[in-house]
Amino acid sequence: MLDKVKSITLQIPRFGKVVIPLAAIFLIGFLMPRETRFPYEFEEGEVWRYGDMIAPFDYSLYKSEESILTEKERILEGFSPYFMIDNQVQYRMQTAFSEGFDRQMQEEKSNPAYSDVVFQQRAYKSVGKGLLLAIYHAGMIGQDSILNGKDNSFVINVIDGNATFKRTLGNLYNARTAYEFITDSLPHTRIRNPEFLLPLLEKGLLPNLIYNDSLTQKYQNQELSSLSKTVGSIKAGDLILANNTRISAADFQKLSSLKKHYESGQEGQYTDLFMMLGNFALIGLILLILYVYLRKYNEDNYNRFGDLLLIFLWPVFFGLLSIFVVKNASISPYFIPFAIVPLVTKSFFPIRLTMALHLVVVILSTLILGLGFDFLMMQLLVGVVALIVSQETRYWGHFFGTIGLIILTYVVLLFLLSFVKNGAVASVDFKWISWLMLNGLLLLIAYPLIPLFGKLFGKLTGIQLAELSDFNHPLLKDLSVKAPGTFQHSLQVANLAEAAADSIGANALLVKVAALFHDIGKMNNPMYFIENQKGKNAHDTISSSESAKIIIDHVADGIKLGKKHSLPKEIISMIWSHHGTSRVEYFYRTEMKEKGESAVNPKDFTYPGPRPKTKEEVILMIADSLEAASHSLKEPNEKNLDELIKKVIANKKSTNQFDESEMTFLEFETIIDTIRRRLHSIHHIRVAYPD
Repeated sequence: MLDKVKSITLQIPRFGKVVIPLAAIFLIGFLMPRETRFPYEFEEGEVWRYGDMIAPFDYSLYKSEESILTEKERILEGFSPYFMIDNQVQYRMQTAFSEGFDRQMQEEKSNPAYSDVVFQQRAYKSVGKGLLLAIYHAGMIGQDSILNGKDNSFVINVIDGNATFKRTLGNLYNARTAYEFITDSLPHTRIRNPEFLLPLLEKGLLPNLIYNDSLTQKYQNQELSSLSKTVGSIKAGDLILANNTRISAADFQKLSSLKKHYESGQEGQYTDLFMMLGNFALIGLILLILYVYLRKYNEDNYNRFGDLLLIFLWPVFFGLLSIFVVKNASISPYFIPFAIVPLVTKSFFPIRLTMALHLVVVILSTLILGLGFDFLMMQLLVGVVALIVSQETRYWGHFFGTIGLIILTYVVLLFLLSFVKNGAVASVDFKWISWLMLNGLLLLIAYPLIPLFGKLFGKLTGIQLAELSDFNHPLLKDLSVKAPGTFQHSLQVANLAEAAADSIGANALLVKVAALFHDIGKMNNPMYFIENQKGKNAHDTISSSESAKIIIDHVADGIKLGKKHSLPKEIISMIWSHHGTSRVEYFYRTEMKEKGESAVNPKDFTYPGPRPKTKEEVILMIADSLEAASHSLKEPNEKNLDELIKKVIANKKSTNQFDESEMTFLEFETIIDTIRRRLHSIHHIRVAYPD
């Protein structure tokens, strides 16, 4: 059972090579919008450069959004609202007037000033009710907000039972005009004391025309919905726009109408199935190119399951992000931080693969977003800038500087493209600038993503190496205490190796950190290594074979300590290979002298290997060997150092230590020369100062 599970587990990377790309194609293709896309990009004021545009079919010419909005505003401004007549108001107010009249009459009946009212009560009541009747017959309206700002010519709809008729505000009463009507009319009546009626009539002025919001909204919506959105039509075969013609407002409306018809599918023969199959074909072709490129030119990354997953994760993520932007029209595509791709992946993959991955991501997203060449070119150029200017991501200062240059590149390209297309920068939509600022903020995510992806996918990053180079690391602290001589030797090797790596463009930080840890295994038996000895030699009390075993075991001991403290596999590999399959020559020769050549097994005095393969592993081996050997010189002048270097390198070559290396002859000579000059500087002879 365990063997079967193990067998299945071993097949996962092989299946992943097929499953990962197919899953990416399916996920993006299935979710990708299926609307027909208009194949041209255009803006009012630009020059049309796609050849003569002929109408492919009959289509209606749509009004512009501005004109439709203007017509809607005109309809809303002049629309007559609906008011209902409440006939009960008139009767309630007349009843209230009569009751109020009677009460006031009781209070004032002994007042000689109102003697005429006492004798002519019916006449006074008749006048009051007549005035109320005149007001309510004409109609009294309240202070409804819908009438704010309307003049006397504004028309409203009045509903009385089943009848509807129109009235202007000038023919209706409101609280002010009704009061004026009463005060103007009372003096011209036949009664002698009109002032007796004025307060009674004023109290009864309530509107009998009540605003009906539901009816108003109903008929208002009907009128808005009946608004025509077209202003004519274009016939198939008509010339819409000639080539190299600047797009006028009318031309823009013709093109916009054609685009709307085209994308709505009114004239197309496409179905969702065909559109989805087309999406799958396009996405598949783009990702297939990336897949073939990986297989042909980056075989190491292609064969690593984690690398393949990380590579195809980028087009999937940005594809889904682009789909989200398409479905949310309020979000600008310029907020999408495409520069994250080169900023992050540069830490894991070669430059050419990083650029190819960025190219695929941008092309894929541009296709999904339905944008044109300008957008594609801008994003590609920004990616190139990110690759060129980005330095060590472990430094925040460099990282912020890179983001600043990326945003500056965006802004400059935005203005240049506007100038090239329109001859001026005045047409730049400055809302884009705010979206680009958001883009810059999102780029900050790249910094924590680098170590996060490094952990998830087993990739060594500059940030992780920078942390390991800290002398407060537990292993380095122990080494400095238990084997101070070895610690000093490691520091010197690190300096030599870093300079050599810089000289040929290798990973200087990696080889520096590996040099700091390469001899940590010596902590188990520090006094058996000459750099830690003081006075008595510990090897004098044991046999040569035992001494050789202790010396050789420092590699295996270092591996155990490294794994215990979770050192990266790249560092572990360099600890393994820093002596290759070389021999512990001194103790081997001593053993042969004592026991004879036939009695000595060379394997007992040989490091287990492997031999160094990468450039960094070769650099560490050479720097370690030359730094240690340089301390054996009694007179470390330039001549002696050069002879020693030649001897050590010749010995490494004779034992085939560099046979599996990927380093070129020129690179090999460059690192030897760099280390030689550094050793000359370290061991230079100082001038003797007089006493």
